[in-house]
Amino acid sequence: GEGKTFCSLNLAVSVAHGRSAPVLLVDADGKRGSLSEMLGLGQAPGLRLLAADPSQPPAPLLVPTEQRNLSI
Repeated sequence: GEGKTFCSLNLAVSVAHGRSAPVLLVDADGKRGSLSEMLGLGQAPGLRLLAADPSQPPAPLLVPTEQRNLSI
């Protein structure tokens, strides 16, 4: 309830907006109310899948956003 998720998302959007390089925001908070849940990605494969199987290629796990240069 401190606003970490909100701040992280806004910071990532701000950085992506001001850069030409891609920005990746990683949701490593597994609790309820996380970034993935807030953006409707709750059950999408992600960091846990990659941790369980490191041989998995990470690129297919990236979810592009409407903000240019920002993926989750």
